[in-house]
Amino acid sequence: MYRLVSITFGLVLLLTEANTSNAATLTVTNCANQTDLQNKIDASSPGDTVTFACGTPSSPVTIPITTSVLGNGHTFTLDGNGSVILSGVGTPGTLFELAGSTVTIRDITLTGGSGSCTGGAMKVQNTPVTVINATIYNNAATGVCGRGGGIYVLSTTLTVINSTFSGDSATQYGNDIAVDLGTAIVENSIFLDGCFSNVITDGSGNIDTGNTCIPDNSNGSLTNVGSTILGALVNNLFFPLPNGSAALSLDTANCPARDELGSSRGATCNAGAIQVNTPPAPPPATPIPSSLLLALAGLLTYSLIYSIWPSRMRTMRCP
Repeated sequence: MYRLVSITFGLVLLLTEANTSNAATLTVTNCANQTDLQNKIDASSPGDTVTFACGTPSSPVTIPITTSVLGNGHTFTLDGNGSVILSGVGTPGTLFELAGSTVTIRDITLTGGSGSCTGGAMKVQNTPVTVINATIYNNAATGVCGRGGGIYVLSTTLTVINSTFSGDSATQYGNDIAVDLGTAIVENSIFLDGCFSNVITDGSGNIDTGNTCIPDNSNGSLTNVGSTILGALVNNLFFPLPNGSAALSLDTANCPARDELGSSRGATCNAGAIQVNTPPAPPPATPIPSSLLLALAGLLTYSLIYSIWPSRMRTMRCP
């Protein structure tokens, strides 16, 4: 009996260890509102990832944002898995406010934010933020001081990689991005609405329908593009790239391996959040390693045999 208990305890330890390998990932399971998202961000420690267990790229979930989601003082990665839309309801103000932390936001869509002064989708202050594979559309900075309809940056550095801005607006300046006392580094991204900053750094591979986000074509980017760049919005999540789009194969060497939807970018990278216009098939469930299965089977078999073996056989070795 003692040996059976020991074996069972060992199995529990093995299973517990197998399930704690992702302890630094905090998963949002309730996507009906922003409460669980805010709770996970509040509970995050430096280096943690906040992700979601709801929605798929083919059937994304929309989380209504009724007041600003705050990431102040926390260092984390927010990964939407290409399945999540954070959408403003009514006039919630800025969707995301970040200050005093180091944050990466990736594979997510932000829309419907309406900042009363600065930042429709995002306000970034005194904290370096990196945005990767994001679709940021139809956000607004309103009022007499409206700046940064998509993202407003104050006294810090914003890095934008392979993201798409469309339909953002500001009553004063910086429809897509406005920077005050900071800098924005942009790479492989699409800007349809205009920016405001004297310190935007062109990291190459960008497309600007004017020349306020990207000043010229000297670094492998395209300005004053008048042809159609984006197709019609799909599932409120992403803009596909139609045939002939200037964003196709605007190749640089620094693209992420996958796009917002999780599709491989391959050897040639498109500008913007989307590489492939249809979401990939969901991956198969990760199988339990065969070595672990064999070990568990062996232990369970031994436990079963030992528990039913005649007691006199189990005590034959005892004096």
